[in-house]
Amino acid sequence: MANKKVPAEEEKQPATYTREQVLQSAKYRQYHDIAGIVLEDQKQYSADEIQQKIDAFLKRPIVEKVNEKG
Repeated sequence: MANKKVPAEEEKQPATYTREQVLQSAKYRQYHDIAGIVLEDQKQYSADEIQQKIDAFLKRPIVEKVNEKG
């Protein structure tokens, strides 16, 4: 049995979502504020990309400025 080669256009592409779709989804409800910060308008994201951006945000160190004169 010969292996059929699937044309590039027919290969399975991951589903992508806009920032608005992510902000309205139940899956990312607990990360609503973070998603609003890390995702850009007019751009499509896969579920993996969304999770990577949220994880990167959560792993950033907290920088606390106390009594800083400006």
